[in-house]
Amino acid sequence: ALSPDDPPVWQQLSNASAPVSESVKRLVDNIREKAPGQAQCEQVLHTLNTCTRELDSCAMAVSAQGLSQRRDNNLHGFSGQTLNSAAELIDKLEPIRMAGKNNAEQLGHAVGEISRYIVPMVNGAIGACTHIVHTNQQMSLINQTKSVVESAVTLVQAAKDSAGNPRSTHAHTHLDESIDYTRQAIQELTETIEKINAEMGVVTGLMEQVNRAITRLTDKRQSLDRK
Repeated sequence: ALSPDDPPVWQQLSNASAPVSESVKRLVDNIREKAPGQAQCEQVLHTLNTCTRELDSCAMAVSAQGLSQRRDNNLHGFSGQTLNSAAELIDKLEPIRMAGKNNAEQLGHAVGEISRYIVPMVNGAIGACTHIVHTNQQMSLINQTKSVVESAVTLVQAAKDSAGNPRSTHAHTHLDESIDYTRQAIQELTETIEKINAEMGVVTGLMEQVNRAITRLTDKRQSLDRK
């Protein structure tokens, strides 16, 4: 029998078990990475990181030499693009919740919708910044847009961790929280845009569309909670 007083033997056993543990860990990681939706989540996270870098570059330009005005649209157009994308994004939150908790096969498509709408949202916000005169308004819009992107990163990671597994209840709680944070960030972004537009005399009339999307999401959440 082995004794704790025989360190060389215990050390040999420990050294022998380490490669086995690493092999098991790699196997588990490989299975997880090949699960439905995991690759798409990674692709969306890459896109979101690119959006973050673009917003950081925009902020640096504002602080340094200022932004060159984009001619492919005006403040009204860029603001409308951002608000429309924001409203669509809110509508895509509930499908992510459902796929993340119970439907791994739909997870990839659900998170892919984040990229579909957050990219034009960021592009619109940056474009709007080039038509805004005051630096504090520009930075407010950039920072609020970045908050949406950051909350989306947390959301996609939470959906990736939930992986459509009904038994991952701890991950489900994080997913619910991430959806709430993302919705709140989007709402704050739309309020920021409407405030800036009002101060500059631009009326988009799209805030109601965003509010309706938020109401639909809230109603769905309450309905699920009652079940």
